Amino acid sequence: MNRYLLLNMGFVSNLHRKITMDAFHEEGIRRSQPWILDFLAEHDQVIQRELAERAYFDPATITSALVRMEEEGMIRRESVPGDKRALRVVLTEKGREKQQYVQKVFARAEEAALNGFTQQERRQLGEFLIRIQKNLEKEVDR
Repeated sequence: MNRYLLLNMGFVSNLHRKITMDAFHEEGIRRSQPWILDFLAEHDQVIQRELAERAYFDPATITSALVRMEEEGMIRRESVPGDKRALRVVLTEKGREKQQYVQKVFARAEEAALNGFTQQERRQLGEFLIRIQKNLEKEVDR
């Protein structure tokens, strides 16, 4: 058994990123955009600050990504009544189309990665990954 199990997760992550980013590049979707598109599809009209916190991005990084996405017509940012500093991020129709493409690419990559796994193994892996994520989030929040 490998001495550093999480190192293998890093290799898996790198391979997944390579496969998906090549497909995203063909569609004009940049590095941080797939996650943002996916998150916005699930959490419509989220506050920009919350988006940065949930992704563990620093505010400058998320702002830069959102400016580009706004220029490309994938999102729009709106003022929040009663909070002059807050911006609400909303997917446009173009953003929804890009998100649907992202969803298809992720589904194909996941199917390739989990080829030969039973439904029970897939469910169990998902549960393990969520537990690992929660454990690591506790470390980050320290």
